Amino acid sequence: MKYILFILGLFTIPHQVFPQSVIYKTTGETISVFNLNLSGKNLSFNLPGDGEDVKRFMSTTIVDSIKHEDGSTDIFLKSGITNITSEEEGKSFNRFLLGADVSAITFYDNIKVSFEYLPGKGYIGLYAAHSVNTNPQNLMFYDYYQEDYFYGNITKLLHWNSRAGINAYIFPPGSFRLSAGLHYARGRYTEEKMIQMNEEPWTTTSELNDKSFYGLFLSPGLHWQWKSYLRLTLAIDLGMYRNPNLNSKSVLRSEISLNY
Repeated sequence: MKYILFILGLFTIPHQVFPQSVIYKTTGETISVFNLNLSGKNLSFNLPGDGEDVKRFMSTTIVDSIKHEDGSTDIFLKSGITNITSEEEGKSFNRFLLGADVSAITFYDNIKVSFEYLPGKGYIGLYAAHSVNTNPQNLMFYDYYQEDYFYGNITKLLHWNSRAGINAYIFPPGSFRLSAGLHYARGRYTEEKMIQMNEEPWTTTSELNDKSFYGLFLSPGLHWQWKSYLRLTLAIDLGMYRNPNLNSKSVLRSEISLNY
């Protein structure tokens, strides 16, 4: 009988003894309160155990934030109050992307892997990639024309290339995003010079190996977050500056990235 009376007594305790909000002070102290109200730069509230005629007050100048029972948060800044709903506060995204370029191996005989990190709110991506050519072409150079002969894709020429840059995203992390990237790239290629002779066979060639290439590329892209852990990217690399200044076509990128 005593146990039954005890259980019934729990249900008769006034609801206000259960704290509804948590105040986080600038000193690091936390206070659980109920009946919380905000008026100007002052808070009024009760602590568990306070009588009906008790009302406590606190200045917002010593308050860092308030966590309400509905999950929303008020953050007190010098410029005012910023409210973050529970949905916004709980929203998160995977910041790391490890990718492989399908177009590189399909069209350009390249094995390419990439890595991207999204700091902050995910509007900027720090991008890096490395590519190895399995069947590189040579850059043909005719000494009697005084110009190179190359009108293909730059990735078919380079033995390897590495790049680093920044991707700027228009939309927040979600299903579909657009970006514009600025990437700096370096690589190596082989130059094959054709020399004219005064007798048969009239021309001969000599190879000059390990020539250096570097360039700056603008890379607009479309991104689809297919799964929470998988992202598909379709992008194009447009040469803004190249040294040597080859007559190279734009480069297509289609990456599948593990998002973690």
